[in-house]
Amino acid sequence: LGGIDDLRMQLQGPTRVINGETVLDTGIEGFGIRVQNSADHSLFTVGNNAWLPFNLTNQPALEAVPVKQSGATLAPSAFSATATMVVDYQ
Repeated sequence: LGGIDDLRMQLQGPTRVINGETVLDTGIEGFGIRVQNSADHSLFTVGNNAWLPFNLTNQPALEAVPVKQSGATLAPSAFSATATMVVDYQ
């Protein structure tokens, strides 16, 4: 049986592809939120099949970074993006 030290997490939410990466959708064409690992700035995959294993001594640190589609022109505008974090024990 798994324990509290054998955890996994995922992010679920609406996405769009910007500059070849799947990012959280903001409802604004050409603009999204990239979720990345703080340590190496690698993309954190959002989706039902993207599980990240971790434990209490090695917890993931994530960053949310706004990204703009290459060549897009954005006007100032309010936006929002949502995701649900699911944590499971193995």
